[in-house]
Amino acid sequence: MKVKTLLTSLACLMLFACGGGGGGGGGSTAVPNEDANGIWLGLTSTSGFTSETIGLFYNGSLIAINLDFGEFYKGTYTVNGDSISASIRGYELNGPFGGTGTLTGTVTSQGTLRATVDASTGTTSDVDLIYEVSAYERTISTSDLAGSWSGSVPGLTFIITIDASGNFVALGSDGCVASGNLGIPESGRNMIVGDISVAGSACTVSGNYDGLGLLTDNLATNDVLVFGYANDSYGFAYAATRN
Repeated sequence: MKVKTLLTSLACLMLFACGGGGGGGGGSTAVPNEDANGIWLGLTSTSGFTSETIGLFYNGSLIAINLDFGEFYKGTYTVNGDSISASIRGYELNGPFGGTGTLTGTVTSQGTLRATVDASTGTTSDVDLIYEVSAYERTISTSDLAGSWSGSVPGLTFIITIDASGNFVALGSDGCVASGNLGIPESGRNMIVGDISVAGSACTVSGNYDGLGLLTDNLATNDVLVFGYANDSYGFAYAATRN
């Protein structure tokens, strides 16, 4: 699977509303842990149906989006040797909390991540992801985030202003105002971390959120910002284009 194809699909879904369907070692020598950090792309299979999936894993936190299923996940993970396990919360994409789940499987550094997800709703899914070098191993900085961005999904438009330190304010047509800070935790890696506060007298999803994001390219380098964030009640993922 080509990284640009899936990231384009992700931006298409969230910017233009054009996608979506239903649905250790022995002895005295310690075995080093594999590294799950990265951007991972592939498929999730549930009851005979498959969904293109993007996963962002960084230092124990994860965000995942099933594009065709319209589902969003946020959780925490640990790696022991080549075994990965996670506790996750599932949401309708850009919607309310739907249930909890556990992920168990194997991961190889800069290789593959294969796991099973058992959800509290009773469903079991198989996840098969591949580490995407070109998407993750690129240098970005807060200066690449600075400027004005805009985006839309059905029923919502928004404008984001970010300064050179990653501080931002976002104004939504739903009456919500989001503010916070976006940071780049590791040099040479395309991973954004952020804390967000959402408020507004007419806002129905006020609260504090955190999440992960990335920059990708459409018409120019670093001209699309993708960010997923959640709290206990709601999970969101939006893409914005540089103005």
